[in-house]
Amino acid sequence: MKTCCYHRALPSSRLTIASATKSVEVLERLSLDDSLDVREAVADNLRTPAGTLNALSTDSAAAVRMAVAENANVSEANLETLAKDPVNYVRFGVAHNEKTPTTFWS
Repeated sequence: MKTCCYHRALPSSRLTIASATKSVEVLERLSLDDSLDVREAVADNLRTPAGTLNALSTDSAAAVRMAVAENANVSEANLETLAKDPVNYVRFGVAHNEKTPTTFWS
């Protein structure tokens, strides 16, 4: 994990911060957290910018990728990539995102 002002907080505290913060800078820092739950909360946060979602779309954890797929701020390019994810529930997240073009499934 990169050092930030929250690096000493308990994982549950970082999770709360990731879920509730409106600060793009904090979200960007927490997107690099060692905790899967914290990264997933960042991916779920509607204030997470597209660039951070782009980085999280290649996370090793499928739960993080699914959260990216369901986020309204995800780019169409990321949705297209995630539509081909080997994990079915990531693809399920893409299918349920209102921004997903129907052409992805043709």
